[in-house]
Amino acid sequence: MELNGALWNPLTTDKRLHLDSLKKLKKALEGQESCPKRHSQRLPGRQGTVLAAVTAILTSAAGPMPVSAIHASVQGQTGVAVPYSSVKDALATHARGSDRRFRRTRRGCYELS
Repeated sequence: MELNGALWNPLTTDKRLHLDSLKKLKKALEGQESCPKRHSQRLPGRQGTVLAAVTAILTSAAGPMPVSAIHASVQGQTGVAVPYSSVKDALATHARGSDRRFRRTRRGCYELS
C-alpha cells in the first residue's frame, strides 16, 4: 500500500516546523490574560436605587426636567452606568397608578407631584 496525501508528509527543508517560533508564541500567549477584566462597578439596585435617585433629583429641580437630563443626573449621582430604560421605567411607573410620585408635564418631561 502506498501512502500519499495527508498521510505522507516528510519533513523537508521547505516544510520545516518552526518549533522555536511556536515555543516563543506559546510563551507570549501564556503570559497574557485569557479574558479581559470586567469593570468592578455594579449597577445600582434597579428600581429602588434608581427611584430614590430620580426622586432626589426632581425634588431639587426648579421645574420639569427632560428624561435625558434626569438620566444624566442619576448617573452623576450614583457614579455608575444606569440604563436609560430603568430611569424611564421608574418615571413612567410612578407617574400613574396609586403611587403618583411624578407628574408628566409633556412628552419626555417630568416633575415632582
